Amino acid sequence: WRKVSMPGLNNIGLLVRIAGTVRHIEPGSFYLDDGSTYGDLASPGIKVQFPAGAAAPPAGAIAVVTGISSLYRTDDGVYRLMLVAGAEDIVH
Repeated sequence: WRKVSMPGLNNIGLLVRIAGTVRHIEPGSFYLDDGSTYGDLASPGIKVQFPAGAAAPPAGAIAVVTGISSLYRTDDGVYRLMLVAGAEDIVH
């Protein structure tokens, strides 16, 4: 048994605000390219998951998102995720 840790600080679980360009839209989520050149295989950027009743900004729009910083896991790796509480937390 060997413990593997990721050194340094992280922002998981914190309320954060990010800004960038909407790159890819899926049902219930979209990807916001904040310029960090980070993303999963679907699109560059941070995946933003929003609740039912909220709508994604149009692709290409500049948006500011406030939410909880989180992660999601796929077979390909671990990726950044923003969890948004409501439509008022997405400004474009």
